[in-house]
Amino acid sequence: MPKTIVIYDGDTLSYRASAAIETRTVEATHIPTGKVKVFNTRTELKKSLLAKQKEYNPELFSFKDIQTPEPKVNAFSIMKNQIERINSDLFADEYLICLSGKKNFRDSLALPSKYKGNRSGTIRPIYLKECKEFLYKNHPSLLAVERESDDDIIIKGYEYLDKGYTVILAGQDKDAHAYSGLTLYDYTQACPELILIPKFGYLENTGKKIVGKGFLWCCFQILNGDKTDNFKPCELANVAFGDISAYNLLKDCKDEIEALEVIVNKYKEWYPSDFQYTAWNGEIIQANYKTILDLYFKCARMKTTEEDVLDSEVFFKEYGVVL
Repeated sequence: MPKTIVIYDGDTLSYRASAAIETRTVEATHIPTGKVKVFNTRTELKKSLLAKQKEYNPELFSFKDIQTPEPKVNAFSIMKNQIERINSDLFADEYLICLSGKKNFRDSLALPSKYKGNRSGTIRPIYLKECKEFLYKNHPSLLAVERESDDDIIIKGYEYLDKGYTVILAGQDKDAHAYSGLTLYDYTQACPELILIPKFGYLENTGKKIVGKGFLWCCFQILNGDKTDNFKPCELANVAFGDISAYNLLKDCKDEIEALEVIVNKYKEWYPSDFQYTAWNGEIIQANYKTILDLYFKCARMKTTEEDVLDSEVFFKEYGVVL
């Protein structure tokens, strides 16, 4: 019987635990009068004024976010108990926790909008750093170097798969849904299930969002981008193209070649000739559809081996599709 290893998304573990032990409120100051009052949320302030038949004008208020944490050991205890419970439930022989480091090569990509640049200024839990340090010091852990922890999760997943292990990825990040042979376990769900990622996979329109698994899910991200990570392949083409558009183009594809050809043809349509653009850092870039496709391929695709340089031309050629 093969051994089982559970590979954890340590960023999710530490974020959820550190957020769970703190209370967030907002201090609202009414600028004309100087009166100060604390609310659970800005929405609560708005509802309070409307209930009193008063108009809510956010320009009349200044806000200060307040974070009140419990002792950090409470978060450590949450993570310890979670790991022990999940390892027990999944009959894990081994486990590994992957954590993000300080640098990520995607941050330097010459995109028109900075990769994950929409997260600057986001309020993070006070003890997030301490939680990550606790995991690294007290559990078998890996700290990502010049890449994302998501890359490490997939790289290590395939390394252990090649050794004959059953590999279970414990987390909720949708980027992991594209890598066949690995097994997903979203422990944040009320009734988590073990889901083996299929090879080619599928896309599904739930009515609320597009979901998917396998190779086709990766194609969806390369074509459509990911607003959570702040990258949109058609941004410079200045066209309307969203989840449903990408879904409609890919949903009936029968194999990898057909799906990749859909992607190439769309990029050619968006960027039919050479052009230049200004990257997020002010750099002037000379580009064509291949340049843009490679940039967004590097955003959407995780490394699968230590040697993987995420070269779109090489990847597409593996399936017989020439850029």
